[in-house]
Amino acid sequence: KNKRFNDLIKSFNIKYSFNLAESLLDTFNFGDNSWLAGFTEADGHFGFKYVESKPKSETRKRSISESVSLRFRLDQRAHDKPTSTNMLPFMKNLALFLRCTVKSYNSNKLHSEVLSLSVLSIDNIKFLINYFSKYPLLVAGAEKWDSYNKWSTVYYMIISKKHLTEKGRLEIRSLIGLYASQV
Repeated sequence: KNKRFNDLIKSFNIKYSFNLAESLLDTFNFGDNSWLAGFTEADGHFGFKYVESKPKSETRKRSISESVSLRFRLDQRAHDKPTSTNMLPFMKNLALFLRCTVKSYNSNKLHSEVLSLSVLSIDNIKFLINYFSKYPLLVAGAEKWDSYNKWSTVYYMIISKKHLTEKGRLEIRSLIGLYASQV
């Protein structure tokens, strides 16, 4: 993306006789600025997993307890085609910052390999909540902003143990779109 940005600067310099300096590739610490918030707005996902309780039955040997969990996910193509850049070193560095691992899958939609980071542990999600409190998403009113707000609300409900109460479970189901008539 930096190369493409520099190509744009070069074309502006030629077309409009500007003397803009090219952008240097930034090797900053992810926690020192809002870059990750912007990346999240473009390629991030705030997810929920809600499992309903199910009693033991003839076909189910064990009962299933009701549970809720959170997931933060970032996906990026494994190779940047315009620059022929392998994105794995960058994604490994980002995974180190987020305290998770890089996984890959083939996307039929994109016709390419995708690198994916998933943050699942509640401690690492706390780290993200703190980061997004310091560097908030800027897409207020948009779907991503709404998703983040619901996700962070559920996080605080889990931390305060409200997700263990019937009222809390109903509120979570409502937040994530599982209404009582669907349960």
